[in-house]
Amino acid sequence: MRHAGRTKEKSRYNGFNLIVGDTDRLYYYSNIQNEIQIVAPGVHALSNHLLNTAWPKVERGKQALAQVVSTGNPAIAPAPLFELLADRSIPPDDQLPDTGIGPARERLLGPLFITSPTYGTRSSTVLLIDRQRQALFVERTFTTDGQGRPAEPDRHFRLKF
Repeated sequence: MRHAGRTKEKSRYNGFNLIVGDTDRLYYYSNIQNEIQIVAPGVHALSNHLLNTAWPKVERGKQALAQVVSTGNPAIAPAPLFELLADRSIPPDDQLPDTGIGPARERLLGPLFITSPTYGTRSSTVLLIDRQRQALFVERTFTTDGQGRPAEPDRHFRLKF
């Protein structure tokens, strides 16, 4: 796919992922891969690497999301999605990725929801769009003390496309 804009600027930034689109199509870009990809229909997950990197937490998140959407209920509520994003389970050491940061840091970063006094999940967002193009955007922020407690009430935004 042809790149729009100045891809030479990508090196000015640390690694990032971007997902953009509309109700008909999604696109994914990472300045590490430097390639725009169409996101095919289905269940996908993104962590601190590339789309669908086969890390344990990514695979666990994809499985949990597939289970939520397979219930047959067309009206998915935010609650079960926030529940899966709050998963603090740590994979066994032999399943952790080896990204070069050492086993202790890999364990810290292994859960979907990361807690530590110096690094961790600071917010979770759920975006739901129904067939009538009504969108519900819910953001939950967390304290910075490493405990992972909600910092304030969830923020809800309703949009129409």
